[in-house]
Amino acid sequence: MKKVALITGGSGQLGDDICHRLSDDGYLVILHYCSGRKRAEDIKKSILNKGGDCHLIECDFSKPELVQEMFTSISEKFKRIDVLVNNAGLDGGRFDVANTPLEVHQKVMAVNYFSAVECIRLATIIMRRNNMSGVIVNVSSQAAVYGGYQLSHYAASKAALVAYSIGAARDLMKDDIRLNNISPGVLENSDMSLERKTRILSEIPASRLVESTDVSNTISWLVSDQSKYISGITLPISGAR
Repeated sequence: MKKVALITGGSGQLGDDICHRLSDDGYLVILHYCSGRKRAEDIKKSILNKGGDCHLIECDFSKPELVQEMFTSISEKFKRIDVLVNNAGLDGGRFDVANTPLEVHQKVMAVNYFSAVECIRLATIIMRRNNMSGVIVNVSSQAAVYGGYQLSHYAASKAALVAYSIGAARDLMKDDIRLNNISPGVLENSDMSLERKTRILSEIPASRLVESTDVSNTISWLVSDQSKYISGITLPISGAR
């Protein structure tokens, strides 16, 4: 049976590339999505057309209690999880500090931290139950380092996940389960204004923004045996910014 990779937030820009790359690497891909059903179906169709194996699963991560139901369904149907990529994320929108509602912090933390941690916990149970090795990769953000302009709530949620992972990686390593974080910089996208892009590029020695393939290629390496001694790190994908 193929190894199984669960990618949360799989219907977004990053998720698309991650799902395709891990499918190319030979994994049976479980693509989690919340609201992007049409995009998820298109990604699944593309993977199937290339000879891969992709299954969709819907779950609203703003309600962490639903995560348990999602993993129960995965466990019953697939019996295993070899790779978990915590890619689902929510930035919550830009707010001045004095005008950031508590509800924004709560919603962002529910998706970016609490649900991600619950995914780690439940994936670990399945991996340990099957007495097999596994790999978990959290998609953090350079905002966790730099704070992000009017995105303190988002930065805090990503920083919390990184901090959690340090101790969690030590605990999991004894069961041959590796846990790492990647920390991408600003992703190339068509919605960014030229003014903002120019300003950000002036701070990046690599002279370009992060591309989705930069992220998916890094994840592919981290879940492979080529990095089997690496756990507990946060790897920047930042072009030396």
